[in-house]
Amino acid sequence: MQIKRFLTLCLLALLMLSSFCQAEENMQFVDADGGTGYYVDVNSIAFSEVTEKVYPEPILSDDPAKPPVILPPQEETREIITARIAVVKAYTNRRYLQYVKFDPARSAYQILASKTQQYDTRKQLEKSDTPQPVMKYGPESAYRSIVDFIYEQKK
Repeated sequence: MQIKRFLTLCLLALLMLSSFCQAEENMQFVDADGGTGYYVDVNSIAFSEVTEKVYPEPILSDDPAKPPVILPPQEETREIITARIAVVKAYTNRRYLQYVKFDPARSAYQILASKTQQYDTRKQLEKSDTPQPVMKYGPESAYRSIVDFIYEQKK
């Protein structure tokens, strides 16, 4: 009876360990900028939709005596992408693992959780489960390259 429990416990531990190790197994290179490389865990990519109320800008009148026309809110549905990414900085020997939510329609991203590791030993230096503020990215940003890479995986 104890042997069955021990074997079951060992099997459970093996399964948990293999899924932990497998989580990093499919990091694929996206882009580099000098000594910094960007990677995406293609197994972690998830697409979803969000629907929000959007308030249109008021329409101003040519006559300053007339108040602006306030339009009712409209619902907007956008595609949201979540993925686990890695940013490797060779010169500082750091790897930043980030769980990121991308909003491509708004060219925005939000880091939901992150870990900082020493690259060569994988020793964890910092960890945060606190979501960061939403940030914008531009056309030349590495985050734009990451989003483009993710859409290539979708095809």
